[in-house]
Amino acid sequence: MLCSSGKMQRITLMATPSCQKIPQLHNSRMQLTELKKFAETKKIALAGAIAILLIAGIILVWDVFRGPTNDSARQQLLEFIPPNSAAVIFVDLDKFKQSPFLGKIYEWLPHSAEDSEYAQFVRDTGFSYERDLKQVVMAISNRGAGTDVVAVADGKFDRK
Repeated sequence: MLCSSGKMQRITLMATPSCQKIPQLHNSRMQLTELKKFAETKKIALAGAIAILLIAGIILVWDVFRGPTNDSARQQLLEFIPPNSAAVIFVDLDKFKQSPFLGKIYEWLPHSAEDSEYAQFVRDTGFSYERDLKQVVMAISNRGAGTDVVAVADGKFDRK
């Protein structure tokens, strides 16, 4: 395609794919300088676009491979709770086990020997609620004269 600068006294013709891609110039020295600036601008824009895509790719890969966060695990558990629940109780047991409040509760409670049935359950299944439960959600709903309770737990469950 031939492009022209549009001036009657001096016409500069260039063969380019598109007249808009290369600026039309009247002075050949100025034309070379402007072409260099245009090429540098394109390089900078291309490098910026590549950098943005690279950063977005790294963030996407990191987000996929880091696994669920506590907030997303909490949200997943809450999805199982009926929307018409009168009360919802959520306990993050990993955080609760680290709190000084749990130590105070243990001090207040009477100490008793471990139940033999629970000990047998732990031996048979390998599951101990004190060690393996991470989060628990309970929902209470009233239905006329009755009450429904839904409990959902997150933890390490070994399916043997």
